[in-house]
Amino acid sequence: MASLEQQKIFSYDPVHAREISESYLSPIGERGRLFIILELPQNHKINQETAVDELIDKASNYFDILKLENSEALLEEILQKINQFLPALAAEIKIRNWLSGLAMAIGIIHEDQVYLSTAGNINAIIIHRHQLTPLADRSQAINPHKIFSDITSGQLDDGDSLIISTNALFDYISQEKIRQIVKQYTTEASARKINSLLEDVPDFVTFNTLLIKNPGISPIS
Repeated sequence: MASLEQQKIFSYDPVHAREISESYLSPIGERGRLFIILELPQNHKINQETAVDELIDKASNYFDILKLENSEALLEEILQKINQFLPALAAEIKIRNWLSGLAMAIGIIHEDQVYLSTAGNINAIIIHRHQLTPLADRSQAINPHKIFSDITSGQLDDGDSLIISTNALFDYISQEKIRQIVKQYTTEASARKINSLLEDVPDFVTFNTLLIKNPGISPIS
């Protein structure tokens, strides 16, 4: 059974960025690895960093303490607890329609399986053979009473890749170009190639992406 490669592409200037962005990967354990991508519109009058840290801490703590061995059941339980926690957090922040600006992906990588749930403007695209298939429904408005509702899960076959990202990446690099890169290279080399294409992007633009790949036959490193 293949072990999936993972690599972050994360470029964030907290001084100049128009968003608040955070990326999290837990240590790898027997039940796999938790990942989180999170982005919010910047509000210079209200500090949101503490709330972002609290949200990620809550999710990672649930991942550690919940006694469920099945990854999909574990993620479902984490999502239920986050759905209960987020409205109270939003009320504390006192930014109107704060939840509607949330873009977040949370999931678990276990062996060659990925379990994923998204809210807001998150791209999740699987590359299988030569086909690009979107997995996240970015057109659906956030329901403040149940922020995370659906779980997408599946096995990545040899050579398959999954790209989970906030919007900015595809504003500057086409999906087809990214497909070519991740098909040809390892995740680490793909991240280097993509970062090199983003070198001249203005510092107010934030990139928050996770590449997950089943390497199969070893690609170029």
